[in-house]
Amino acid sequence: MKILQIAPIYIPITLDMGYGGIERVVLSLARIFDEKGHDVITAAPADSRPCGKLLPTLRQSEWAKPKMEADPNAYEEHVSKIIDYVTDNDLDVIHDHTGNFVLSNTFNKRSRESIKLKKIPIIVTPHELKRFKKSPLPKQENIFFTALSNYQSSVFSDFVDVKRVINNGIFVGEYPFTNKKKGYLFSLGSIERDKGQDLAVRVALETGLPLKIGGNIAEQDFYDLEIKDHSGQIEYVGELNDDEKKEFYKNAEAFIVPIRIGDCFSLTRIESLACGTPVITLDTGSAREAVKHGETGYLVKYNPSDDGKMVKRMAQYVRNLNAIDPNECRSDVDKRFNMNMISDKYIKLYKDIISGKLS
Repeated sequence: MKILQIAPIYIPITLDMGYGGIERVVLSLARIFDEKGHDVITAAPADSRPCGKLLPTLRQSEWAKPKMEADPNAYEEHVSKIIDYVTDNDLDVIHDHTGNFVLSNTFNKRSRESIKLKKIPIIVTPHELKRFKKSPLPKQENIFFTALSNYQSSVFSDFVDVKRVINNGIFVGEYPFTNKKKGYLFSLGSIERDKGQDLAVRVALETGLPLKIGGNIAEQDFYDLEIKDHSGQIEYVGELNDDEKKEFYKNAEAFIVPIRIGDCFSLTRIESLACGTPVITLDTGSAREAVKHGETGYLVKYNPSDDGKMVKRMAQYVRNLNAIDPNECRSDVDKRFNMNMISDKYIKLYKDIISGKLS
């Protein structure tokens, strides 16, 4: 099968990238499709190095440029190069991971003239929740939407017809496992209030355990106020690459996910579980689809008006971690979110669409 994946334009897709959840999903799917013998092409900036083939659409990823060189028209150029390729090549499916391809001005204009853009199945998997609320969708029978979680599907139900829910997956065997932990808590994600690292800090102070926080600093004021000036008990370990974060996952007593907003389907929860580390998470977004309460971690009811109550409940669960079996954490991820199974679900989706079983 010949599959064209459309990646975002901001971060180069490489094996050693740090930040970049969507890019990591695109990289993993390109790898597994390639390993299974499919002809997979990834449309991305030229500094990317995906498995399979690269369709270079831009000279450089946008976040790799100095801010003064950022191009407001870069995404439209990205789309234009993709459509040029589609026009000149035979494809079985196009899989858009940006959510913007069919909304772009370039697609809207050129799809009126292109028979191929009206016939080749275009699968759209948005990795953000607010993508379609204010955007008119093109009326084409060859455009199919999927969601990453039942939660995301429910949010999108008023805007698009979600054909199938397929979670994100990981290569479980590449995550190091141990049931001998090293006495600290771990939290990972962009440093900003919505991600709730201030709550993780309070959980650490409540339990007396050290806390290691990784991620890019998205809100400097939030970092300065809530994280920077604490004692050595709270350690900011910076933005982490894959190998670094796996070590932090593996050795942590628990992975704390105090995110205040709904997520489509975060990789971090299942990455931690693959390392045998229980997850303590606010019950927001897709949390309950990844974490089994009392079996692979704990879900804490989100109460936006009472941070103290949430902190106390998370701290209570930290003290009860001996009830969670690290082996069960890894086993559950391997059963439900291994990349081999997830890729098979996508291939089945593609085939069902091509054969007309799904319309």
